[in-house]
Amino acid sequence: MIYMEDKIKKRKLIIPIFIILVMSLSIFSFSLSFIGSNNERTVDFKGKTFNLVNGAWKTYLDGKEVVVINDPSTLSEIDIDGFNLRKYGKVYISKSQSINLNNELMALGNIRSILGTSFMDSCFEDVEGCETLPLKKCSDATNNIGVIEIYVNEENIVENDLNCLIINGNYQFVGEVIDKLVLETLI
Repeated sequence: MIYMEDKIKKRKLIIPIFIILVMSLSIFSFSLSFIGSNNERTVDFKGKTFNLVNGAWKTYLDGKEVVVINDPSTLSEIDIDGFNLRKYGKVYISKSQSINLNNELMALGNIRSILGTSFMDSCFEDVEGCETLPLKKCSDATNNIGVIEIYVNEENIVENDLNCLIINGNYQFVGEVIDKLVLETLI
């Protein structure tokens, strides 16, 4: 009789032990996959390591965070022909006010916080929505004041016109060019 009771007790322990073992192995494998995915979300750009965090690529430069939306390793194909924002105290961003480029232009905040460059919204032509904004084109650019003209269309082209950068392209391309410009200016 005692032998039978011991057998029943052992059987009752098998199921809880099995459940604990399955749960432990699940947690362990999840941890390993998480660690592996972090390694895949790191890229190098000019000696700086960028990590993908919450959908943005981040690194640090002199203790200040640099954030871009696009993977820095994919921006090598974009040629901004040496254009660099480092020398300008002020840069006018000229575009049609009917288009919203807030996400695409977000990376310019890196330059503002690290270099102190101010960015001003402007238009390249006098149309509705531009009544209170300055009109700035490449011809208005100087050695101290830069201009970036942005045209949203299907043709993806970047031109460096001395102190002016002209960007033609879809929203994705505009964002990639801005990220490349930020990285080339800061790193």
